[in-house]
Amino acid sequence: MRFSTEWIGDGPNASAEERATLCNLQIFVNDENACLHFDPDSKTTLEHITVPAVHLAEGLATDWWSIFGGRDREHSVLHHRTGFALPDLGFKCDGSTVEVAATQLSSNNPSVRFWQTGAELLSRECAESTLAEFIERVVGKLSCSGVSSSEVAARWSRVSGSRSTPDEHG
Repeated sequence: MRFSTEWIGDGPNASAEERATLCNLQIFVNDENACLHFDPDSKTTLEHITVPAVHLAEGLATDWWSIFGGRDREHSVLHHRTGFALPDLGFKCDGSTVEVAATQLSSNNPSVRFWQTGAELLSRECAESTLAEFIERVVGKLSCSGVSSSEVAARWSRVSGSRSTPDEHG
C-alpha cells in the first residue's frame, strides 16, 4: 500500500486546512490504484481524486488505535469523506498483520464510480509506517503552509506519543 499526493496549492476551499492540503490523491493497494474512477457527469476516467487530504489524515489519526487495536474488525475510511469522494478502502488487523482491501463503490454525491478492487496483506509495522508517513506528510504540508494549529496535528502528536509507550500498544 502506498499514498501519492500531488499538492495543488491554494485551492478554493473554505477552510485554511482544506486549501493547504488540496491534492490529487492516489492510493495503491497491491500496486492497483484504488482511486481510479469513472465520473458519470463528464464521462471520463480519472486516475486520482482531488480532495483536501486533511480529513482523511485526521480520520486515520483519530481512529489509529481502533484500526490497529481492534482485532479482526474492519475499519473503513468512508466515514472520513466529509463531502468529498474517497474509495471504499478497509483495514482489518489481527494484531500482527493488516489486510487492506479496496472494493467497488458507486456514489451519487459526489457522482463517481470506483471500480478497482484488490487486497494486500501487510505486516502491522509496514501498515503503521505507511499510514504514519501519509499523516506526517499532511501535517508537514499544513505547517509549511502557515497553518500553525490543526486538529490533525494535535491528534497525531498524541498518537505518536502513545505509540512510543509500550503499555499503549494494542
